[in-house]
Amino acid sequence: MPESPYIESPYRYTISRVAILGAGAFGFALASLLSENHPKLPIVLYDPVKEFVDGIRDHHCHPVFHKGVVVPSSVTATTMLPDAVRDADLVIFAVPGQFVRGAAKSLVPLLQQNTAQQRIQQSAPPCAQCVIILNVAKALEPDTHKPLLEVISEELRAGSLLPGPVCPLAVLSGGMIADEVSKHWPIGADIACTNLDVARQLQLLFSSPTFKVNITRDVLGVQLAGALKNVVAIGAGLFDGLGYDDSSKAAFVSEAAREMKHFALQLGAHAETFELGGQAWLGDLLTTCFGKSRNRYLGELLGKGKSVEEALHILEQEKKRAEGYLTTKAFYELAKEYGLHMPILAVLYGVLFSKKPVQRAIVEFIAV
Repeated sequence: MPESPYIESPYRYTISRVAILGAGAFGFALASLLSENHPKLPIVLYDPVKEFVDGIRDHHCHPVFHKGVVVPSSVTATTMLPDAVRDADLVIFAVPGQFVRGAAKSLVPLLQQNTAQQRIQQSAPPCAQCVIILNVAKALEPDTHKPLLEVISEELRAGSLLPGPVCPLAVLSGGMIADEVSKHWPIGADIACTNLDVARQLQLLFSSPTFKVNITRDVLGVQLAGALKNVVAIGAGLFDGLGYDDSSKAAFVSEAAREMKHFALQLGAHAETFELGGQAWLGDLLTTCFGKSRNRYLGELLGKGKSVEEALHILEQEKKRAEGYLTTKAFYELAKEYGLHMPILAVLYGVLFSKKPVQRAIVEFIAV
């Protein structure tokens, strides 16, 4: 992916209305965070799941996740995408990685309508007010192995909404377990964008006394960090399921982290993103491998003897999705494409897709 410098933009970036695509655990948590920071900011959650929408719209709380968390009336929900994104200045993608392209395809004609209507009403020059697109999903697209902002960019280009002044693209990532975000506990995150005006605007929007946000221009690195740590977390969960204590799991995580960091740098990430203090990498890695994360939970179920199919079914019943499952396959195939030696990744792929016994995988991890 070619590197772009920060862009000092002549265009106006104000955020007076936010649309969040995805009213699951993390989408709702972000709405709670933003409404706490900006009580009068209109926030609209979109989701095709009527149960989610009805609970948020009628009771100002989520019917499945975050019990006891109530959002203000400035947060609404809808099953109609056009209603959600109408007049939005910021559109947040909080949908699973495998659904990002479809969501982007649906979004493009609506953004085209918004832009055309805006020019008619305001007699403004093109892009006087632009729609910022922020992705928070941590995955690669399963079939193409592409980072998700690249997927969104392709769909924008297909609709002649070129990323840049029209729809600047950004990514938010870090150690943010949804339940903890909704409780407004002290948390850190990184926002990456090639447009400095947009990065600063988003930093102001999300920052609070308990939510620290750093900005970077390493868009690719922040995306890879978030996706790769999910892969490591599945492996960490295997140790939990087998009943090992923290020393064993920490040994695995440190070895896997070194391999994944090297992989990311080979793909074009910046080294600074993977250094100490990087929320998108180390902060998220620690959170996901040692906290109550979905990907670690998937590994734990496998370690306890569940088959992959059984473990995924349990997650589905709990309305959870482990992005690291398909992302492991995508990274494994990408490593083969690049001719890179990734022994830990290969073992994890074997567990998830080739029925490799978990106990044998643990031995192979140590032997790497």
